[in-house]
Amino acid sequence: MGAYVPPHKRTVRRSNHITHSNKSASSSNSNSSKSSIEKRVVVRRKVMVIPYAGRRVLMVRDRGTGEWGFVSGGVKRHEKHAEAAVRELREETSDLLRDLRGLQKETAFDTWYRTKAHRANDDRKGERVRSEYRVFWVRVDPAVLDRLPKAFAPNEEIVELGVGEYHRFAPRWELCDSFVDSVADFRTL
Repeated sequence: MGAYVPPHKRTVRRSNHITHSNKSASSSNSNSSKSSIEKRVVVRRKVMVIPYAGRRVLMVRDRGTGEWGFVSGGVKRHEKHAEAAVRELREETSDLLRDLRGLQKETAFDTWYRTKAHRANDDRKGERVRSEYRVFWVRVDPAVLDRLPKAFAPNEEIVELGVGEYHRFAPRWELCDSFVDSVADFRTL
């Protein structure tokens, strides 16, 4: 029996290994042998929260990358998706938004997207990560939404809150762009 792996980091059983062929780093001729690197597929549970009023959304600017994105983060082992969504909302807005009151709907999507830094870390671990997102659409009173950026105090993770139409924010997190471009619901807000 192997070591315990938390549910949010478990390997996908139906595709335990993905084999990638790469040229051997030690060989320099064109007849070089190929080496196989086996990566185990890991599934991570994630949440994304989209507070909105009409066509305007709340965006957060990440301290590390400077990119704008939706409130998002991982689901801890003991958490339900809604609990993780509330925790992330509170953490990333410095406790200005505290619950999912106004929840209009939930959607979900899966992605293989990883930042370059995360991919490098995954490669070191011999993993390929698939993220399963649950998205919470939360309608917020427009007056409340407008007050958030002024009342916000930067925290460890987020340096700024912004409110406006999605495409006015730049630079944006690539994953959010992909989500917005592919979800018809977003265009109908």
